This record gives sequence, C-alpha cells and structure tokens, in this order.
Amino acid sequence: MAESYTLKLRRYDPESGEPAYWSEYGVELDPERSVLQGVLNARDAEDGSIAIRCSCRAAICGSCAVRINGKTALACNTQMGDAQAKAGEGNPIVVEPMNNMPVLKDLIVDMDAVHWKKIQRVTPW
Repeated sequence: MAESYTLKLRRYDPESGEPAYWSEYGVELDPERSVLQGVLNARDAEDGSIAIRCSCRAAICGSCAVRINGKTALACNTQMGDAQAKAGEGNPIVVEPMNNMPVLKDLIVDMDAVHWKKIQRVTPW
C-alpha cells in the first residue's frame, strides 16, 4: 500500500553560479520501494532537472551512493520505509551527495576525481 513521503534533496547547479540549496518533493510509494525510486519519481512528476546517477539498480555498481539522513548508503538498496523510520515521523527523508568527492550537479559527484584514478593505478599482477 502506497504511503506519502517527503524527500528533501540538496540541489546544486554549477552553471547557475548559485550556492547549493534544498528542495522538498512529495512522493507516494510503497514502503518497500527504494529511495532511488523516490528520487526518480520526484524527477518524473515534479522537476525533470533533478540529477542522480544510477546504473544497475541492484546494489552492485555503487553509482547511486548518496547520503540518506546523514549516513552513506546506496539509494537503490535503501527502502523508503526504513529511511522514513530513521528520519523520524513527520520529518523529510534527507538525500544529499557524497561528501568526500566534488559535486558535479545535485546528487552526482565526480568519481573520477578520487575513486577511479586510484583504481586505474592498481596493477593486479
């Protein structure tokens, strides 16, 4: 049974020259659905400019890593009901980009700047 949730997303558009800001979006989803699905629903229904990276949607690739209610998590592997329980009744589910990499736009970070350059230097033999 679908429930109503409020997602509070940290938004940032480097092309605008403006600082980061917060936006809230209402979504209706089953509690078992993922936070990633909630963000995608908000993008589809309310604001097509919301940027988030996702690939496998199966908690394998790690591309949807964000901070949910202040804790690092995969958006595809975090259920809306669990995120709401941790946020507290009546509070929005807070979703923001990882804080250890430069933000490219909204919830997308520059993984090349830190992560992939280190991976490429590894020699497996």
